[in-house]
Amino acid sequence: MKITHIKKLLIVFGFLLATSLIQNAAVAQQKNDPKFNKMMADSFRAEGIAGLDRIQQDETQKFCSDPVFANSKQGEKMRDKI
Repeated sequence: MKITHIKKLLIVFGFLLATSLIQNAAVAQQKNDPKFNKMMADSFRAEGIAGLDRIQQDETQKFCSDPVFANSKQGEKMRDKI
């Protein structure tokens, strides 16, 4: 096998690996983490018209934040409702 073929294979492999890592990080951010929720609630201060209710997602926001559910059969009914 020529060196140019090996280089091309390594580039493709590196791209696939990087894409996989980025996707996993995005999915991990979307999970409902109790520690993160507590940190947000503890660190946000109500000031002026910005109340604590602003950090609570409504049903539509929760739905849109979960692409796995949004693209499922059950999510199809919710999409129609929204």
